[in-house]
Amino acid sequence: MAWEPLNLVGHAFSNGLALRSGSSLRLAAWPADATTGSVTLTLWDAATNEVTNIVATVGSPVPYAFDQAGLFTVSGVCSNANGVTNGTLAVRVVTGAFNGREAACVTGQPRTWDCPGITTDSVIVADSLLSLTATNLVSGGTRFTVMHPSDKPLYMVARLGADGPVLDSAKIVAISGDNGSYFRVLETFSDGSRRVEVRLQLGTVPADLLVKLHIFVGGVTFLDGTLDMTLTAADFDESGVCTYQMLQSAASFTSVCHTTQIYQDTVYIGGTR
Repeated sequence: MAWEPLNLVGHAFSNGLALRSGSSLRLAAWPADATTGSVTLTLWDAATNEVTNIVATVGSPVPYAFDQAGLFTVSGVCSNANGVTNGTLAVRVVTGAFNGREAACVTGQPRTWDCPGITTDSVIVADSLLSLTATNLVSGGTRFTVMHPSDKPLYMVARLGADGPVLDSAKIVAISGDNGSYFRVLETFSDGSRRVEVRLQLGTVPADLLVKLHIFVGGVTFLDGTLDMTLTAADFDESGVCTYQMLQSAASFTSVCHTTQIYQDTVYIGGTR
């Protein structure tokens, strides 16, 4: 496949050109029938500051990499015995990045995922099983509301235009919404109080996982006497299981009921409240 030059002379670029950051063009600026002459290519930023100035000759296109996001104007001037010809091109260079390469959802529960690096005109393509809506962030970027229905990883990409290059991709993983429903009595003390073990099984455990536990029934505490405990990814084994213990008084005849709030970093993504 040949890398065709983009000739600024003799072509109308009324809508300009949108490029992914890092993309390159082979720039040319001379009439189709020209065989000799000098060519000057100049790149200007949105504030009309000159970014670069390149001198070339007719017949020798110049590769140029647009590695900085923003709005630019490329001008080309050809001078030869037949006179001076010129052309311009407006270029919009776009970057796009999700907020991390992996987002976690509690299965069947919607969560928000703020991605300041995804522009509102990016085209999002996602697995059909993924429930996905998008709104604009006031400060710029996109807020996604995501719901994952299964236990398999799903994927989404951001494109520059419907059939354009991929700006970034992300994996959406699912966490089981288990509330520590399995428990067993490990020990009964002489006063009738009990030491109880609870198992919390989440399956997938992202590195930035936080789980906040809160006991809301009377007569039950964690082993340190408190009603609250925070778990991190390090507390779970390779199967996504964590066990923890509680003390239940002799007078407590309820279960060891507690809420399980699951966070990715500092963002609440699901569980029970």
